[in-house]
Amino acid sequence: MTRVALAFALALGFALPPAPAHADPLTGLPEVEGAIPRRTPREAMTTYLESCRAGRWIEAAHVLDLRRVPEERRAEVGPLRARRLKAVLDQELWVELDRLPDTPDGALEEGETEVHVGDVRLEGQRVPILLRRARLGGGERVWLLAPETVARIPELHEALGPAFVEALPAFFSTWRLGEIVLWQWLGLILFAFLAYLFGVVVAGLVLRVSERLSDKTRAHWDDHLVKTLRGPARIVLGLVAFLGSVE
Repeated sequence: MTRVALAFALALGFALPPAPAHADPLTGLPEVEGAIPRRTPREAMTTYLESCRAGRWIEAAHVLDLRRVPEERRAEVGPLRARRLKAVLDQELWVELDRLPDTPDGALEEGETEVHVGDVRLEGQRVPILLRRARLGGGERVWLLAPETVARIPELHEALGPAFVEALPAFFSTWRLGEIVLWQWLGLILFAFLAYLFGVVVAGLVLRVSERLSDKTRAHWDDHLVKTLRGPARIVLGLVAFLGSVE
């Protein structure tokens, strides 16, 4: 009986198709036209950033290791996480592409498995943004944002990402001057205007008190000093308020 069971198990094993040696972490994402450069860590991060800047969120999702996301949800979750990670990076991390390795092996030292892009601070702790080499279904080896990093995107975005940006039309996140996107420019202009108003109000109050104090003295130089400082005081206080709001 044992021999019969063993023979049946062997026959069944030969009849079943062989299991894949590895699961493709991008299976389920819509295909994109053309090759996606991800041969080196620098190529992968450059592709991700350029795709995000152009609003090509599906292409950007092809640089995310989605192995922890169910295949049936990757088409929806991948582009969304690509967009949300970019919103966090715009706020919290300047990616220095020139410092990332530009060789297929990632210039890794013995025992290393990932390339460190940078850190994002979350509640006083550093959350590393990592790239790791992965094998696709066809056997191609590419560099992707590590599954640990991808898994923490919702948490990072909830704490650090500007949620209102997702409600804006796409060009608010894709149009940029230099490295600053449109919604950030508009925010800077708004902060500058509010800082100017703050400077006018606070400087007016301070100078009014100073004028009353100077009127009680016999000297005239303090009256002249108060009048001279009226304009510079508004500028300095406004600048301090602006820098404080940006920080």
